[in-house]
Amino acid sequence: MDCSQLIQAFERSISPNANELKQAQTYIQQLKDHSFSDFFYQCVKILSDQKNPGIARYQACLQAKNIISTKNDKMRDQIVEAW
Repeated sequence: MDCSQLIQAFERSISPNANELKQAQTYIQQLKDHSFSDFFYQCVKILSDQKNPGIARYQACLQAKNIISTKNDKMRDQIVEAW
């Protein structure tokens, strides 16, 4: 997974342009579906590098937080299984 493409998708995830926003959301979801553990790793990697744009780090943080703190039992089971 290319970290720079994920950074760009995170940056576009706050775009006022509905088309860009939809493309970013779709790309992010596809990455999660394709390789969940790699997606989580890339989020942490983006978050930890202070050279990355602030919005990308913020979005990576939200994604990582949502992954590890879900209260939905079914989702938690899917996350455990994906690991």
